[in-house]
Amino acid sequence: MVEDPKWELAILATVQGFYEQLLQDSIEGEVPVPLGLEAISLQQADGDVQEILARMRRWLRVLDLAITPAMLRRAFTSDTDPEIAEAMLRYFTRRKDPGDVNRDKTDLVATFLYRHPRVLGQWERRGYGLDGSLPLSPFEIALIEILADTDVPSLPEEHVQLLWRFDPLQ
Repeated sequence: MVEDPKWELAILATVQGFYEQLLQDSIEGEVPVPLGLEAISLQQADGDVQEILARMRRWLRVLDLAITPAMLRRAFTSDTDPEIAEAMLRYFTRRKDPGDVNRDKTDLVATFLYRHPRVLGQWERRGYGLDGSLPLSPFEIALIEILADTDVPSLPEEHVQLLWRFDPLQ
């Protein structure tokens, strides 16, 4: 899937800003940011976007090492902007890191989005998928919209069958 590099940079800049604020709160001080990746520099970025993206991805890998799932859990409150959570979900799913820590962070963000809908009662009615064939929960439709520009691998059939067991819990 071809993606707009400036859109990806906007997503990564949102994640970076959230991570840096989280670390600043944790260490009670400033986090030194690599030259050219400061918020003001990113807003005025006229140079090679691909180069900036490569540097940003490396910087976020470093920040990822410092941010634990527990830190994310504490940081996501009812006051957290859903746009930040959506950017975080896009970031984690694009990383394609099969590790437990990335999975836990992704799960925390998805759970936050489910527990804090943009509109109260948003998840109560069912809808249909883009192809119109399967009834989907509104949350599932929202996830499809959030991740529409992301290459997400399909679940193996045995996992899909396992998920259907949870349907009565709704």
